[in-house]
Amino acid sequence: MAMKVFIKVKDMPGSSTESGREEWSEVRGFSHEMVYPFDMQDMSGTSEPKHGAVKIWKAIDKASPKIYEALAKKSKVGEIDIEFERDNPNDGKTEVYYTIHLEDCRVIYARPHIPTTAEKNEQSLPHMDEVGYAYRKINWTWKSGGQVPTTFDFDDPNS
Repeated sequence: MAMKVFIKVKDMPGSSTESGREEWSEVRGFSHEMVYPFDMQDMSGTSEPKHGAVKIWKAIDKASPKIYEALAKKSKVGEIDIEFERDNPNDGKTEVYYTIHLEDCRVIYARPHIPTTAEKNEQSLPHMDEVGYAYRKINWTWKSGGQVPTTFDFDDPNS
């Protein structure tokens, strides 16, 4: 089963060789931690939920210099789209089954990384960027079999 993830950062075209994804970067790893500080004894939250950086690992590509420039200059990067693909379990065709859309973003973490021999498996891993993005608004959408969209906006957290 083919499972791929792609990221497109506004004004930072990537170098994907995938047909139809020429301006995207291929994501090799993804992480996004959100935490609700909670006191188990009192069964209550101790503060508001915390949004961590949306972190991705991708091959160093033509977007890389712009990513490091945005971090160094504290520039906004606008909008980011992340799309998760898989083979549809019903017909076997590739489908985008889950998307994340970020607005009003900044690069808050970037690190070039050369995988060590211990990190490599049967496929040779490319030189990588590990990048963390902060955002003001996030949209999560499940797309397989009908759309299920949700949104969180720091400007209107209860909407």
